Amino acid sequence: MTNLFETEKDSKNVVLKSNILCYFIQNGNSTTNDLAKEFNLSIPTMAKTIAELTAGGYVLEYGKLETGEGRRPNLYGLNPDSGYFIGVDIRQNSLSIGLMNFRGDLIDLIDDEPFLFGNTQASLDELCEHIARFIKNIKVPREKVFNININVPGRVNPDTGYSYSIYNFSENAPEWLHQRKGGLRCVYRQRQQGLWRMVNTCKGVPKERKMSSS
Repeated sequence: MTNLFETEKDSKNVVLKSNILCYFIQNGNSTTNDLAKEFNLSIPTMAKTIAELTAGGYVLEYGKLETGEGRRPNLYGLNPDSGYFIGVDIRQNSLSIGLMNFRGDLIDLIDDEPFLFGNTQASLDELCEHIARFIKNIKVPREKVFNININVPGRVNPDTGYSYSIYNFSENAPEWLHQRKGGLRCVYRQRQQGLWRMVNTCKGVPKERKMSSS
C-alpha cells in the first residue's frame, strides 16, 4: 500500500497504521480488542492508534458490536472516501479504467475504450493520455487518489513495478509514468483475471469482490 503517513517520523507507527488499514480492507470492520489481539499489541496502544487514524479521516466508527452480554465494544472500519485507487486493464484492442474507493466500491468506470496495444513508446504515450483524461473527469479530489495500477501481460517485478515484458524501455519506466501523471504513484502489475481482481491485488486484497468484469 502507498505510504499515507509520510509526515510521521516513527516508522513502526507508519507500518502499524498501514497494516491496520490493510486489515480493514481484507476483513471489514473490527473492534479495538480484536485488532489488539490480531497485532499482538496492548489494548491502550491499539486504541491510541485507532484514535489517530480516526482523527486523520482514514477510519470511522460504525456503532456497537452486538454481543450477548456485557459492554458492547465500538466497531471501527475504513472511511471509504479517504482514499481511492485507479486500475487500468489493457487488452489487445481496448482498455478499461476504473476508480475504486478504499472499501472496494466501484466509483467510476470506462469500459472497452478503443486502444491498440503495442510495445512501443507511441502506445505508452497513448495509454498515458487515456489515463490523464480519466483523471481529469473523476469527481473525487485528486490528492485522494493514491495509486494508478496498470494491469499488463507478462512478468512484472512485484516490488518495483518494473515490467520485464512490455513498456520496459528503461528501468525507470514506472517513475517516468509517475512524472507524467503529476505525482500519482503509477506501477505495473502482472495481469490477472480482469480489472477488479487486479485492483484488489494492488490494494493487498486477496479475495475477489462481487463485481462484473469483461
